[in-house]
Amino acid sequence: MTAVGAETVRTPNPFADAFAEFLAASATTALWDRRRAAFAVFERLGIPTVKEEAWRYTNLAPLSKQVFRLATADGLDTALVRHSLPLFDESATTCLVFVNGSFQVALSDLRDLPSGVAVTAPGEDLHLPAEETPFRALNTAFVREAVVIRIPRNTVVVPPIGLFFVTAPTVDFTMTHPRVIIELGEAAIATVVEIHTVLCDDEGRFGAHPYLTNAVTDVQLGQGSNLTHIKIQTEGGHAYHLADLRAVIGRGAAFTGHAHAIGGLLSRQNIQAQFTDEGGECRLYGLQAIAGHQLADTHVVVDHAVPDCTSEVLYKGIFDGQAHGVFDGRILVRHGAQRTHALTTNKNLLLSATARADTKPQLEIFADDVKCGHGATVGQLDADEIFYLRSRGLPVTEARRLLTFGFAREVSEKLPIPSLKVRLDGALAARVEASPVSFREAE
Repeated sequence: MTAVGAETVRTPNPFADAFAEFLAASATTALWDRRRAAFAVFERLGIPTVKEEAWRYTNLAPLSKQVFRLATADGLDTALVRHSLPLFDESATTCLVFVNGSFQVALSDLRDLPSGVAVTAPGEDLHLPAEETPFRALNTAFVREAVVIRIPRNTVVVPPIGLFFVTAPTVDFTMTHPRVIIELGEAAIATVVEIHTVLCDDEGRFGAHPYLTNAVTDVQLGQGSNLTHIKIQTEGGHAYHLADLRAVIGRGAAFTGHAHAIGGLLSRQNIQAQFTDEGGECRLYGLQAIAGHQLADTHVVVDHAVPDCTSEVLYKGIFDGQAHGVFDGRILVRHGAQRTHALTTNKNLLLSATARADTKPQLEIFADDVKCGHGATVGQLDADEIFYLRSRGLPVTEARRLLTFGFAREVSEKLPIPSLKVRLDGALAARVEASPVSFREAE
């Protein structure tokens, strides 16, 4: 709300009409009341503003100026979608495809999926955590189909489970609300890949429309389990991508998260990992590679609430044009969380004079027997290194490409799936080759 003189004017809710239509088309069940309650939470909290410290660099005001509608897959050419899907070999028989928020059985391959994997409409038996943030609440209010992955104890799922969330917006200001729930039983092992992308045909349609993806992922790891979660975001150039991932790590469990942001006009990812018992491990790796007027904002919180846990956070950013990268990494070591080992590192490379990076790694330590550290850097390509490579016969564009790849490799080489590593390298190469060469580098 905004004050004008003695009067108070309420900012219109850009999702109100869509929610009313959605409820009217839904059956009246206990979930119907849950949706209403969640939407009330969103209305109470409102869209965050730059006056809030956690959102000071991420201006969501444009979202409040539009009226959003739920996307549908009606009328889409299935052959075009199938031809354009960013599938990868390792999940050829374990992939689930969603187009404009709707599960596509014909485009999915479920042959080797374990029995604990399901796509289901949220019901009374589906546990959805409390909505403490506005966009989590909005997701609960609108979610139509949730991916539920429950891996039983002592089960090893070898092929990665691929989740493909594809948006094909045929009009402006559509939205989707993907929801993923991952639960691993004792000593279970699995890899899950989330890919969020836009469908573009040969004429470049779909990607030119502004749209919103509001994704939520909840992870629960039982004793001794091990999950690798990979997320690659290559949304359209006019898209808003908001994401929230929560991981609860049990005794002796290990969570490895990879998050790579390349697309979208504005992308924001909140990642929160919490240790609930001793001996847990959490490793978070990420790469933000953006250009033009893109903004990529990542907020990480690792909560060491118990002793004898280890965490590593390594994020890198590559920014060109007038792109703006933000990293906020907070390690919280609570009272009694002795023998904690935690390290947070953020490194940023600016490929232009107008690119910008804001970084804030933080440590909050309330225990005395710990080994913790953090660091951050922001810099440009070294002109002397470029000169050296050029003196060996390399063109300036190739020299830039090699140095940029070398900067990113510390993160990209940690990807455990070869085809995804190749895809990430290709996207990064296209980004570097499109970058203009500065005068100093061309000398």
